[in-house]
Amino acid sequence: MRKSSMLVFAVPLLVLVLLVQLTVSAHTHEKTKPKMVTVKGKLVKVAAIGGETTGRAIDLEEPLNVGGQALTRIEIVDGKELDVLEGERIVARGSLAKRSGTERGEYWVLEVERIQTMD
Repeated sequence: MRKSSMLVFAVPLLVLVLLVQLTVSAHTHEKTKPKMVTVKGKLVKVAAIGGETTGRAIDLEEPLNVGGQALTRIEIVDGKELDVLEGERIVARGSLAKRSGTERGEYWVLEVERIQTMD
């Protein structure tokens, strides 16, 4: 009889703990949603000591304020070959993400969803 009375208290307690965990997880996910931005600028190649770079960046026409910083250049992450767009004025849309490197520390990148030349 003692085991059944323990179950009567343990099961609701377990359900309560799971509900709290789900609520906290959902709230945390909302806060970490990536910020979508559209930027304009010139697509350039970049290099860094130790290879801490994505290899491409956009020299922005207007500073982009992110995390208290006014960025004039942002590196981009894009799976496509972008050699044909090098040096062109482009418009890119994507989400901002932080990267971390040994030499550079934390830096912002744009994970590109769409990129095209400006007309």
